[in-house]
Amino acid sequence: MQATTSGPHVSVSPNPEWPNSSPESIRSVDLRGLFVPASGKATWTDLLDENCPRETRHLKLEVIQWESTKPESEEVSSTVRALTKILSTLCTSNEDRIKLENVRDVTRMFFSVRKPGIPLNTYVKRLVKHSRCSRSVFIVALIYLQRLEAAWPTLGATELNIHRLLTTCIMIAAKFVEDVHLNNLHFARAGGVSNVVEMNRLEATALALLKFQTFVSSEEYERYEKLLIRAGLAI
Repeated sequence: MQATTSGPHVSVSPNPEWPNSSPESIRSVDLRGLFVPASGKATWTDLLDENCPRETRHLKLEVIQWESTKPESEEVSSTVRALTKILSTLCTSNEDRIKLENVRDVTRMFFSVRKPGIPLNTYVKRLVKHSRCSRSVFIVALIYLQRLEAAWPTLGATELNIHRLLTTCIMIAAKFVEDVHLNNLHFARAGGVSNVVEMNRLEATALALLKFQTFVSSEEYERYEKLLIRAGLAI
């Protein structure tokens, strides 16, 4: 399996851990402990640690090709499944740590007053479909989410902030990775942000919180690519 981005910024060498196969081939893959922590909760450190103890599962699944020739609907489905699993795990882990009433700094703009009515998997599917981005964008967006939490602990993913955070990070990642990307108004509509003015403000704030450090090394990219693959294969 070889993974490359569509943009000029990230180049990833072939991943020796995943066997080469045609998109149609079915292989028996031992996926014991691929993703799900036994506790049901995990931090970014846990998720990125390939040796972290996890629930034992043995699955027989098709090996997902990163440079997929499958119909778009299948590619969208696998990406949505992986992103939803990662984000829901993080939200569960942070639910007791991050409370809206304790968020009083600039990061509060990313929080909703109440939990949005749309399920996370439905929201992720909407963003994946309407952002019209390559998978590389979603990998880079995960990296930005982790960087924001590392710099600002109140920006750990929760059910109250993940919608604005994810939309903003995907939009910034699209501008970094893709040669051609959609504008802020389109992302505001896709993500359910009230208007383009708010979308602009979220983008500017996120970039400032990141200190405009948007570059991603090939090594960092590959770690998060592996995470997305593990999450997509786990059930």
